[in-house]
Amino acid sequence: MKFSVVVPVYNVAPYLAECLESIINSVQKPQCDIECICVDDGSTDNPDIVLNAFKGKFVKRGAVLKIILQENLGVGAARNAALDVVTGDWLLFLDGDDVLHPYIFQRLIYIINKHGELDAVQFNLKRFDEKKKCEWAIVSHDDCNIYDIAKTFAGTPTYNFTCLAYKADMLKAIRFGKQTVGEDVLFLTKFMDEARTIGKIEDVLYGYRVRSDSAMASIISVRKVIDKLDSIKSIFHVYSMSKKYVPEAYWRMQCNAIMESIPCDRRSLLPDDQDLVDCEWQNCIHYILEEFGHKIPIGQKLRMRAVRILPETFASVLCCFPHWLKTKGFHR
Repeated sequence: MKFSVVVPVYNVAPYLAECLESIINSVQKPQCDIECICVDDGSTDNPDIVLNAFKGKFVKRGAVLKIILQENLGVGAARNAALDVVTGDWLLFLDGDDVLHPYIFQRLIYIINKHGELDAVQFNLKRFDEKKKCEWAIVSHDDCNIYDIAKTFAGTPTYNFTCLAYKADMLKAIRFGKQTVGEDVLFLTKFMDEARTIGKIEDVLYGYRVRSDSAMASIISVRKVIDKLDSIKSIFHVYSMSKKYVPEAYWRMQCNAIMESIPCDRRSLLPDDQDLVDCEWQNCIHYILEEFGHKIPIGQKLRMRAVRILPETFASVLCCFPHWLKTKGFHR
């Protein structure tokens, strides 16, 4: 069995060696072959020093490290470049500052061999501080829970697309969008629209490094807000065109993303940029109501219409306040 690990690289040189080392340490011979595809997305911190140093290390473990260089086109384009050249039977996505469990492939092989019909295997992640090593728990020997999603989205993951091993054949026609925010959730949504069976295990196999200077912690920009809106609209489109049943909770979740995060993001922008975002936000609400209003839960529909009619009156109460509650741990 061959696994491909796709690693987009952009200004993560201080953490890249630990990331690649985690892949090498997880190689289980002779059960599987590993190829790691690193795409340098126009980094300015010389990751080639680390990448070239690890080529020989991969060879010694019977694995392959492929390096692709491109101008800075974004993380989605970097992953797409790797998807175009993968040769593995199964595929994982790993960010250049994160790490994998030493026994991830051993665990996946057991599940995949036992259930040959799976299109993906879902596992869990843990967050660890950027200045510390990721401490792992021992993996279990439990079987997976199998979800038949051939006719429904119910039971499919809605975030953390890195916490899945994908059957490579399922990704031949699926690619990441050009958005800088939300492109990962959109990719996962497209995949789940095509998938038929997914197995879920409770093991924690992915280590997510919490960084103070990460992309998610960076300054809000107009482009990021507009890209977020575009990603959500695209997810609505996938839902509406899908032949699968989309539970009401999934529609509600995307409505909440539009109605709650965007008004809060705009507060970090300059006045002129706020006006631009407000215009795009209102256009997005109008588009959603016109195109998908018949599928949106009534509560979300009423909130959208209220904010569209009187945004200055209702935005704080109907949008920002619920978002604030979520930051305090209160979820609806």
